[in-house]
Amino acid sequence: MRPLFRDFFRFFFSILIILCATNEPLKAQSKPPATPAMTQQLIDDVVDAISTAVVEKLKKDGTIATKPTEPAPVTSEPELDIAADRVTAFAAQADVVLRSYPELWRNLTRIPTILDKSQSGGRGLGAFFLLLCMTVAAALGSEAFLGRALESIRRRLAGDKTETPGFWPLVGIACLDALGLAAVWLVSYGFLGIWFRGSDEQARLAAAVVSMIYYWRFYMFVLRIFFRPQLATARLATVDDADAGAIYLRLSAVIAVIMSLRLVFRILTAIKSPPEAISAWLLLTSCLGLGLLLWTAWRLQRPVAAWLSSMINPIKFGNLKLSLARNWLSIAALIFLGFFLTQIYGAITAHFIIPTTLLLTLNLFIALLLFETFLHFITKRTFATAGSVTTSGPRARDVIMRCMRVALYIGVGTAIAQAWIVDVAGFLDSGQWSTRTQAALTVGSAGFLAYVCWQVINFLTDSYIYRNSPAALAPDQEEAAAPPSATRLATILPLLRLAAIIVIIVLATLVMLPELGISIAPFIAAVSIFGLALSFGSQTLVRDIVSGIFYLSDDAFRVGEYITCGSAKGTVEGFTLRSIKLRHQNGQLYTIPFGQLGQVINFSRDWCTMKFNLRFARDTDVEKLRKTTKKVGLAMLEDPEFKNEFLSPLKLQGIADVADNALIMRFKFTSKPNIPTLIQREAMKRLFPAFQAAGIEFASATVSVQTIGGRPDEAAGAAAAAGLKANTSPT
Repeated sequence: MRPLFRDFFRFFFSILIILCATNEPLKAQSKPPATPAMTQQLIDDVVDAISTAVVEKLKKDGTIATKPTEPAPVTSEPELDIAADRVTAFAAQADVVLRSYPELWRNLTRIPTILDKSQSGGRGLGAFFLLLCMTVAAALGSEAFLGRALESIRRRLAGDKTETPGFWPLVGIACLDALGLAAVWLVSYGFLGIWFRGSDEQARLAAAVVSMIYYWRFYMFVLRIFFRPQLATARLATVDDADAGAIYLRLSAVIAVIMSLRLVFRILTAIKSPPEAISAWLLLTSCLGLGLLLWTAWRLQRPVAAWLSSMINPIKFGNLKLSLARNWLSIAALIFLGFFLTQIYGAITAHFIIPTTLLLTLNLFIALLLFETFLHFITKRTFATAGSVTTSGPRARDVIMRCMRVALYIGVGTAIAQAWIVDVAGFLDSGQWSTRTQAALTVGSAGFLAYVCWQVINFLTDSYIYRNSPAALAPDQEEAAAPPSATRLATILPLLRLAAIIVIIVLATLVMLPELGISIAPFIAAVSIFGLALSFGSQTLVRDIVSGIFYLSDDAFRVGEYITCGSAKGTVEGFTLRSIKLRHQNGQLYTIPFGQLGQVINFSRDWCTMKFNLRFARDTDVEKLRKTTKKVGLAMLEDPEFKNEFLSPLKLQGIADVADNALIMRFKFTSKPNIPTLIQREAMKRLFPAFQAAGIEFASATVSVQTIGGRPDEAAGAAAAAGLKANTSPT
């Protein structure tokens, strides 16, 4: 309370001093005043100020309770309809633009007056246009002259109609065309420096016209490389001569008209025309441009459809892509309509950056089409040998093309997004775009790097598997022969590739999530808990995976080998993380989890010894039989079809058994485990005529029985019993 009393006494003595100063008797008794007397208004102001300070201090200390202030009554005012206001403002601005065509005409008629410098002692309008036309004619004439002069060299590089030029002749033809483009640049800018010096209106207009001519010829230079109306062998696009000529000429005319309209826009901007007049010109050119584009697309419907259809790969989404290529006109009409509406909006709202952005977008779309045409040409004509059979193995150039395609599409998408978001919409400025896109750049780079690593790993693994597959190891093998097995690395590469891809995806995800503002700590914890729960709840799955890892580490089987496991047997066709696929010789496919394989018997590993028995007469010369068999075995060793399969030649092992009417002889050979049964059949086919030539007889099933005494029926019964015993004896 002491501060309160102190402030109170200060307030009291202040009031007392003021009262004393205003007391008339005291003033009368005093000596001449030093200062004039205070007015009543000033005294009231001072008292009010001191009172207000004291009250605020008391409220702050809590001595005086403050009453809660009641909220002011809210007046219900109708909310403004922002969308309706914008539509109304847009309609009003459109009306202003539509009424500005007289102003546009007045500004267009100002151009000759501005260009005429005869009043100030300069060049007149007629002389200016004459020199400008001479400059354009000289530039275009120099290009045409060089084209005619170099036509013979160009045709020699292109070759005749039957041969396909290589890469460097095509580069040479493009360099010859570039000489014409260089001539346009040198002649036009040379005359520009001679006749149109300075920075007046004539010089600026001449520079704009020369720039337009040069860029028009540059567009034609690029289109000429791809279409070549009169040079079919050097044409990159897969179209005939008529379609190539139609596309080239009509696109040339469209580009020239669009650039001329763009030139007038630049002139109106340079002479500082009112924004409404410039908007009226853009509105007019939007309608003209839409009509021109639709008419050109309609006339080029069939040639462009043939061009796009030629680039379609029928294996991957062939029907869908062909349908889109054949109906490209509908898609293009929708795109042109979108461009038209955007141009209308930009013209009415005075966003003069929109036409430039539209041209950039259209150029990028055309660049993508030409890039796809170039890739198709490389795949079809440059890197493929004419008349050769295309192999199905992976190729490094396909990987490079896919990576280039993805990188180009990312760059084009980024350029279009920046143009529309920053330049047109104005959602972000350049600094904000750089800040916001830094995270996106990191995410995109990580994703692209992961994609490249995935493509490289796929290429390396597929290449090795293709080179070491059974079909590649024995391409000319007979259908009845068993194919050789794949190598151990080729067998386990699919699993290693799957593990590598999983690692790449996980690492790319861990890099991208923090850049997107997502914490990876809960993600790692959740994955750990999920993995632990999966390991406890899926013990059979874990057992299958672990068993498969040990089977593969023990090299128990490979792709292409013939194995048996339990009641299943067949050739290993492939496997996954948890199961193996066996193809039976009758066609059945077994899918067996690794945990249920058990004992595995591999019939295709290292070597195979085949033993078979043949029955000969009891009086057969065994030594003669051995020598004959050895000759047949040596002959098979010299046969180029079988000599690489033998590890031990065919030979007679000895007498396996002696029957009542035959000697059972055992033969054997050791070979690679690929085609042992085929070698056995070939050996028996050769042994039979060799034994006949050597006088070696096979055993007969008939048995001669002689009886002394007895009846004939008893003798016949004994003979029949002996014959039955001979037929049922084991081999």
